[in-house]
Amino acid sequence: VALAAPNVRNSGIITARLGRVSLASGDSFTLDFYGDSLISVALDRDTLASLLDSQGRPVTRYVGNDSSILADGGRIEILAASAQNLLAATVNLGGIVRARGVESRNGVIFLDAGPGGDLAVSGKLDVTAATGGTGGRIAATGATVSLLAGALADASGAEGGGTIVL
Repeated sequence: VALAAPNVRNSGIITARLGRVSLASGDSFTLDFYGDSLISVALDRDTLASLLDSQGRPVTRYVGNDSSILADGGRIEILAASAQNLLAATVNLGGIVRARGVESRNGVIFLDAGPGGDLAVSGKLDVTAATGGTGGRIAATGATVSLLAGALADASGAEGGGTIVL
Protein backbone atom coordinates (compact mmCIF):
# COMPACT_ATOMS: atom_id res chain seq x y z
CA VAL A 1 0.00 0.00 0.00
CA ALA A 2 1.41 3.39 -0.94
CA LEU A 3 -0.13 6.80 -0.25
CA ALA A 4 1.99 9.60 -1.68
CA ALA A 5 1.08 13.28 -2.06
CA PRO A 6 2.24 16.67 -0.80
CA ASN A 7 0.05 16.02 2.29
CA VAL A 8 -1.06 12.58 3.46
CA ARG A 9 -3.38 11.73 6.35
CA ASN A 10 -4.77 8.32 7.28
CA SER A 11 -8.08 8.37 9.16
CA GLY A 12 -9.10 4.82 8.27
CA ILE A 13 -7.65 1.35 8.61
CA ILE A 14 -4.81 0.24 6.33
CA THR A 15 -3.95 -3.49 6.45
CA ALA A 16 -1.11 -5.23 4.59
CA ARG A 17 -0.30 -8.49 6.40
CA LEU A 18 3.25 -9.62 5.46
CA GLY A 19 3.37 -6.59 3.16
CA ARG A 20 4.60 -3.04 3.06
CA VAL A 21 2.81 0.24 3.79
CA SER A 22 4.32 3.58 2.76
CA LEU A 23 2.85 6.98 3.56
CA ALA A 24 4.98 9.70 2.02
CA SER A 25 4.79 13.43 1.46
CA GLY A 26 7.30 15.35 -0.55
CA ASP A 27 8.13 17.28 -3.67
CA SER A 28 8.44 14.34 -6.04
CA PHE A 29 7.62 10.67 -5.98
CA THR A 30 8.64 7.66 -7.95
CA LEU A 31 6.55 4.55 -7.41
CA ASP A 32 8.00 1.60 -9.26
CA PHE A 33 6.07 -1.52 -8.28
CA TYR A 34 7.22 -3.66 -11.22
CA GLY A 35 10.57 -2.09 -12.12
CA ASP A 36 9.23 -0.48 -15.30
CA SER A 37 9.26 3.21 -14.15
CA LEU A 38 5.51 3.42 -14.80
CA ILE A 39 4.50 6.11 -12.27
CA SER A 40 6.50 9.28 -11.63
CA VAL A 41 5.20 12.63 -10.39
CA ALA A 42 7.24 15.77 -9.70
CA LEU A 43 6.34 19.32 -8.66
CA ASP A 44 8.51 22.31 -9.49
CA ARG A 45 9.53 25.06 -7.04
CA ASP A 46 7.01 27.63 -8.36
CA THR A 47 4.12 25.19 -8.04
CA LEU A 48 5.15 24.26 -4.50
CA ALA A 49 5.42 27.89 -3.45
CA SER A 50 1.86 28.56 -4.63
CA LEU A 51 0.15 25.64 -2.85
CA LEU A 52 -2.36 26.61 -0.14
CA ASP A 53 -4.29 24.45 2.31
CA SER A 54 -8.07 24.63 2.84
CA GLN A 55 -7.63 27.65 5.17
CA GLY A 56 -5.53 29.55 2.60
CA ARG A 57 -2.21 29.00 4.41
CA PRO A 58 0.96 27.87 2.60
CA VAL A 59 1.21 24.08 2.48
CA THR A 60 3.95 22.28 4.36
CA ARG A 61 4.99 18.70 3.79
CA TYR A 62 2.82 16.67 6.16
CA VAL A 63 2.07 13.04 7.01
CA GLY A 64 -0.41 12.13 9.73
CA ASN A 65 -2.16 9.11 11.19
CA ASP A 66 -5.03 9.16 13.65
CA SER A 67 -6.36 5.64 13.09
CA SER A 68 -4.66 2.29 12.28
CA ILE A 69 -1.86 1.13 10.01
CA LEU A 70 -1.35 -2.63 10.32
CA ALA A 71 1.39 -4.61 8.53
CA ASP A 72 2.10 -7.62 10.72
CA GLY A 73 5.23 -9.43 9.51
CA GLY A 74 5.96 -6.54 7.17
CA ARG A 75 7.29 -3.00 7.02
CA ILE A 76 5.71 0.41 7.58
CA GLU A 77 7.45 3.54 6.27
CA ILE A 78 6.17 7.01 7.06
CA LEU A 79 8.20 9.71 5.34
CA ALA A 80 7.92 13.49 4.95
CA ALA A 81 10.56 15.42 3.08
CA SER A 82 11.02 18.52 1.00
CA ALA A 83 13.67 18.97 -1.63
CA GLN A 84 16.16 21.72 -0.84
CA ASN A 85 14.32 22.32 2.48
CA LEU A 86 11.90 24.61 0.61
CA LEU A 87 9.08 23.73 3.00
CA ALA A 88 9.10 22.37 6.53
CA ALA A 89 8.13 18.72 6.98
CA THR A 90 5.98 17.36 9.79
CA VAL A 91 4.98 13.83 10.80
CA ASN A 92 2.21 13.47 13.43
CA LEU A 93 1.37 9.94 14.51
CA GLY A 94 -1.56 9.13 16.73
CA GLY A 95 -3.60 5.95 16.64
CA ILE A 96 -1.88 2.62 16.06
CA VAL A 97 1.10 1.87 13.81
CA ARG A 98 1.65 -1.90 14.09
CA ALA A 99 4.03 -4.34 12.40
CA ARG A 100 4.08 -7.28 14.81
CA GLY A 101 6.21 -10.31 14.12
CA VAL A 102 4.59 -13.22 12.28
CA GLU A 103 6.28 -16.63 12.41
CA SER A 104 9.97 -15.85 11.74
CA ARG A 105 9.36 -12.44 10.15
CA ASN A 106 9.92 -9.46 12.44
CA GLY A 107 8.08 -6.25 11.75
CA VAL A 108 9.76 -2.91 11.00
CA ILE A 109 8.50 0.67 11.46
CA PHE A 110 10.62 3.43 9.89
CA LEU A 111 9.67 7.08 10.49
CA ASP A 112 11.51 9.96 8.82
CA ALA A 113 10.58 13.65 8.97
CA GLY A 114 13.66 14.66 6.96
CA PRO A 115 16.69 16.65 8.11
CA GLY A 116 14.68 19.79 8.95
CA GLY A 117 11.40 18.13 9.93
CA ASP A 118 9.55 17.45 13.15
CA LEU A 119 8.22 14.04 14.21
CA ALA A 120 5.65 13.77 17.01
CA VAL A 121 4.27 10.44 18.26
CA SER A 122 1.19 10.42 20.48
CA GLY A 123 -0.07 6.93 19.57
CA LYS A 124 1.22 3.38 19.73
CA LEU A 125 4.18 1.99 17.75
CA ASP A 126 4.12 -1.81 18.00
CA VAL A 127 6.68 -4.29 16.62
CA THR A 128 6.21 -6.95 19.29
CA ALA A 129 6.68 -10.64 18.57
CA ALA A 130 3.17 -12.11 18.29
CA THR A 131 4.10 -15.64 19.46
CA GLY A 132 7.58 -16.27 20.81
CA GLY A 133 10.57 -14.82 19.01
CA THR A 134 12.19 -11.44 19.39
CA GLY A 135 10.65 -8.05 18.84
CA GLY A 136 11.13 -6.09 15.60
CA ARG A 137 12.66 -2.69 14.88
CA ILE A 138 11.45 0.91 15.22
CA ALA A 139 13.62 3.72 13.86
CA ALA A 140 12.74 7.42 13.79
CA THR A 141 14.65 10.43 12.45
CA GLY A 142 14.06 14.16 12.08
CA ALA A 143 15.31 17.49 13.39
CA THR A 144 13.14 16.81 16.45
CA VAL A 145 11.60 13.49 17.51
CA SER A 146 9.03 13.73 20.32
CA LEU A 147 7.13 11.09 22.24
CA LEU A 148 4.09 12.95 23.56
CA ALA A 149 1.84 12.07 26.50
CA GLY A 150 0.19 8.71 25.91
CA ALA A 151 2.76 7.53 23.35
CA LEU A 152 4.05 3.96 23.48
CA ALA A 153 6.86 2.30 21.51
CA ASP A 154 6.98 -1.47 22.09
CA ALA A 155 9.47 -3.95 20.61
CA SER A 156 9.15 -6.70 23.21
CA GLY A 157 9.23 -10.43 22.56
CA ALA A 158 9.13 -13.66 24.56
CA GLU A 159 12.71 -14.46 23.48
CA GLY A 160 14.07 -10.94 23.71
CA GLY A 161 13.32 -7.37 22.82
CA GLY A 162 13.85 -5.79 19.43
CA THR A 163 15.38 -2.39 18.69
CA ILE A 164 13.96 1.11 19.18
CA VAL A 165 16.02 4.05 17.91
CA LEU A 166 14.34 7.44 18.41
